[in-house]
Amino acid sequence: MGFTTALAIISLGLGLLHLLRLATARRDGRSVPGEASHAAMGLGMAAMLSPTGDPLPAAVWLVVFGAVAAWSGQRWARSGPAADDAAHHTVCAVAMLLMVAVGGHSHGHAAPAWVSLVAIVLAGYFGWHVLRCADRVTAARRAPVPAGHAGCAAPAGGAGLRAPYVGALAHLVMAASMGVVFLGML
Repeated sequence: MGFTTALAIISLGLGLLHLLRLATARRDGRSVPGEASHAAMGLGMAAMLSPTGDPLPAAVWLVVFGAVAAWSGQRWARSGPAADDAAHHTVCAVAMLLMVAVGGHSHGHAAPAWVSLVAIVLAGYFGWHVLRCADRVTAARRAPVPAGHAGCAAPAGGAGLRAPYVGALAHLVMAASMGVVFLGML
């Protein structure tokens, strides 16, 4: 199994994880559109990196990520700097749009200079986001679980797919995967 295939499998797993978390997002106090956005990103990455080819036409992904960019962009514009999550979703959606537009990764073809420049900036952003998520994973693992808090209700002291650190860890892995893909576009 090659590295790209491994990234496709990891991305598929992350997309499915976020679909599962989507089912309980509202009850647990998580953003429903946020979980849906992360699920779309994981599934989109898996499709683009799949060794058997993307089962959906690029136009479908352009619509999906265009809608995510529009939704999160308007939330970001309305809330300003306080909308950190909306800003991240906007950057992710635009990054996915770029990947779809240029074919995921360069496949040995020379990309225009602006694509390389944007890829460097996005790889840096996702590298920074990996560090940020690592802090969130650590903080979430150390935080006491409030008694009766549905968002953390899980077996083995907070373990489980709904635990806050699971979401932070999933974001860390997806950010690292996206950073690697953008480095591959250079």
